[in-house]
Amino acid sequence: MKLTVKKIITKSQITSIVSDESTSKSFKMRELFNGGLDVKEISNLLHVRYNFVYNIISRHCLEQRISESQIEKHSNKGSELKSTIENLIGENPDIKVSEVSKQLGKNYNYVWKIMKEIKG
Repeated sequence: MKLTVKKIITKSQITSIVSDESTSKSFKMRELFNGGLDVKEISNLLHVRYNFVYNIISRHCLEQRISESQIEKHSNKGSELKSTIENLIGENPDIKVSEVSKQLGKNYNYVWKIMKEIKG
C-alpha cells in the first residue's frame, strides 16, 4: 500500500523543512507528507530508510484519522502484476522465475511467490 496525499508544497518549503535543524526527523516526515510528498520521496530527501518513514506516516494517519479519500491507496498493483505473470505463464508454461523477474524488473523472491500461487 502506498500512502500519498495531493501535492500542495513548493520546492522552497521542502528545502526549508529538510534544512531545519531544530526539528526532529519524524516532524519533518509528517510535514512533508502533509505537503503531498510520498513515502519514497521523503525517505530519499531525509536519507532514512523507507520503512522508518512508512511507520511514522502510518501512525500519523491513524492519529489524525486522515480519511481514505485524502489518501491514495495503490493496492491493486499486486493484482496487475499477478495477471501479467499469468499471461507470461500462459504464453510459455515452462518459463523460469528468473526470466520473469528480469522481464518485469521485479524481485526474484516476489515473482517466485506469485508464480507459486498461480501454479498452485
